[in-house]
Amino acid sequence: MKHLSDNCRLPKSPKNGRVVSRRLQDRRLWEQIENLGFRKAAYCLTKGYSYICWGGHLRAVSWKEVRGSYREPYADFDDETLEFLFRCKCDYLRWSRLCDSLGLNRGAVMDILYFGKSLSAVDKFYGRRHGWAAANILAALSLYRR
Repeated sequence: MKHLSDNCRLPKSPKNGRVVSRRLQDRRLWEQIENLGFRKAAYCLTKGYSYICWGGHLRAVSWKEVRGSYREPYADFDDETLEFLFRCKCDYLRWSRLCDSLGLNRGAVMDILYFGKSLSAVDKFYGRRHGWAAANILAALSLYRR
């Protein structure tokens, strides 16, 4: 069976001009997330995070937007969708407090889920050993499901 991540090619790296692709370890993580039933948890976390950043009025002012015609990012959504996004935001905030109290790194989880960074890049950025990011994200997603 062919996976989406097999064909996932990222643009050429600006430093050395070579094409990079997702590693096998990342594909195994997404398979594990699917098998454990954490897909909905990952979806709700990313929606809550994006609503906080873009829909919760926590944005930086861009003079280009001020001079131009600025539209609210969630202006066209119906009430039911906005209710869902608000619940996702509340769940994200509750989850982030729990992560902080249990010593899980929620920034690493969002780097993988929302920003799409690879596991090895997250391991290197946080100065942890190989496999820490995968264990962290699985523990954090299981905490969200509780």
